[in-house]
Amino acid sequence: MKEQLQKDFYNSIKNLSLSQKDIEIKKFCLDNFIDKGFPNKKEEDWKFSDLNQIIKNNIGELSFYNDQASTNKVDTSVFVDGLEHNKIVFINGRIEKIDFEYEKKDQIEIIDQSETINEFENSNSLSDLNNAFTNKCFKILVKKVIS
Repeated sequence: MKEQLQKDFYNSIKNLSLSQKDIEIKKFCLDNFIDKGFPNKKEEDWKFSDLNQIIKNNIGELSFYNDQASTNKVDTSVFVDGLEHNKIVFINGRIEKIDFEYEKKDQIEIIDQSETINEFENSNSLSDLNNAFTNKCFKILVKKVIS
């Protein structure tokens, strides 16, 4: 799995416009994940689940490379008809649509935070895996209404 992860990682970053610092941080996260592996029953938070077994028995080989060159078409037929709501649409792990039409525009701010994606330390190997392959990070700020 290590070789496949590394191959997928380099395929993922080669088409992104990342700084050397971002690449180093992502590589650090990838190495952390490779060292730790998926969480398993030995960890308290995962004592009832073994992701390695779940993946092995139900999914098989994993591929972490997803060609991000073209946008995915948002299939609006899966939205709930008649329900007025805000939407954040993910397709293949990428945000394809952010729609907050049911919010007051001056009370919400969407900030591209790609540069700050890895500013925190964590002990969760899944966070490391996510950070290694994430290419965009957004912060959605909902401003407090002062009455």
